Amino acid sequence: MALATTPAIVRPKKIVELGELTVDYDETIAAKIAWNGDPKRIAWNTPLATDENFPDKNTGKIVYDASAWHFGVWMPKDVLKASVEAEGKILGTPKPLIDSAIRNPRPKLDNIMPLVAAGQEFVGARRHRYALYLDRHGGKRYLDFVLLDSDEEWVDRWLFLVLAGARPLRA
Repeated sequence: MALATTPAIVRPKKIVELGELTVDYDETIAAKIAWNGDPKRIAWNTPLATDENFPDKNTGKIVYDASAWHFGVWMPKDVLKASVEAEGKILGTPKPLIDSAIRNPRPKLDNIMPLVAAGQEFVGARRHRYALYLDRHGGKRYLDFVLLDSDEEWVDRWLFLVLAGARPLRA
């Protein structure tokens, strides 16, 4: 009996448009979290959420069209990336994820979680991969990490932050 394989491109089962998102890449992750100060936005964050673990080469303020994609299937990292890029979009990274939480206080986004920034990973000891995600815990929103073994697939419960239409913010 042949094993089922994941196709090279998977279409999302559900897409939720999040609207326009302005990301300030010059602001550090620590500053974003410290500035937040509102438990309706991010009530708790993992100590792994740092610029050292998740460096970003982008600078300035960039405006995106943001959405959350849910595929509903287990999929390898390369298939996820190819599936998003096939639509001319990119996977979100930690800074856009954090800015999305800050600009959309609870209860907005509550039904769009766990929302993960799968576009950038921190590889730690034992080659484990870490990605940041937003989730609700009771009446609060947490910025936490998901731990994936080096060969582990994304499970079917995740929603992925997807970005498109990058344009610099004009002063």
